[in-house]
Amino acid sequence: MPHFAAHTRPAAARAWGRPVVAWCAAVSLVLAVELPARAEAPPPKPDYVPKGEYFPRGSWAAGFGATVESSAFEGREPGATTTRSSRYGITSRNGYFLVDRFLVGLRARYDVALHRVTLAGTSGAPGIVTEGSEQSFEVGPWFRYYVPVGNGWAIFGEADWSYRTYYDEERSLGSSAQGSESTGRGLAVGVGGGITYFLTKGIAFDVAGRASFARLLLRSDGRRTRVDFSDFGLVLGFQIYLPEFVF
Repeated sequence: MPHFAAHTRPAAARAWGRPVVAWCAAVSLVLAVELPARAEAPPPKPDYVPKGEYFPRGSWAAGFGATVESSAFEGREPGATTTRSSRYGITSRNGYFLVDRFLVGLRARYDVALHRVTLAGTSGAPGIVTEGSEQSFEVGPWFRYYVPVGNGWAIFGEADWSYRTYYDEERSLGSSAQGSESTGRGLAVGVGGGITYFLTKGIAFDVAGRASFARLLLRSDGRRTRVDFSDFGLVLGFQIYLPEFVF
């Protein structure tokens, strides 16, 4: 009997050990395959980041921007001139992607400026108050090219030219009220560049620096005068990108 027991225990250990070794080998093989695959998989992009090409050919873009400015100038000395002004503007930009990233469209802008100038009187004379307004409207083709940089960001350059109309009105208040009007028209050219960021799917926020130059022919009191205008500023706005024209 002792001789029989000495040979049966190693056989039982071998019978139980083989399935355990095989199971451990299978688990190790599965982990060796799955873990590297999971580690190499890139994290999913947020829903607002476009899949594939950010600005594909055949899609549409519609956008707008607004400008609000207010300023005041007031001298500290008695009899100094006081000037207060405000400016409001709205811009619409709409276009079509002829090829990937290249947008061709139409740009329109309306701008109005209001100002009030007070000239203090001297030697007891009443002061002179002058109020005026300037309005301009322009419309013309607009071009923009985008360069995506990833994670919903892109940089762009743009250019436009437009036909601009101008109207100016000045009037003096008080007992000796007088007024004058000026009208003008001409061509304007603009260039700029900036960045755009997708806030949500199909909607992006733009920040751009822009410079424009215009040459107009003004008519005032029967006289004609050629004048040059130049504007430099920062433009904030939104663009909506559509896969097709929905209207």
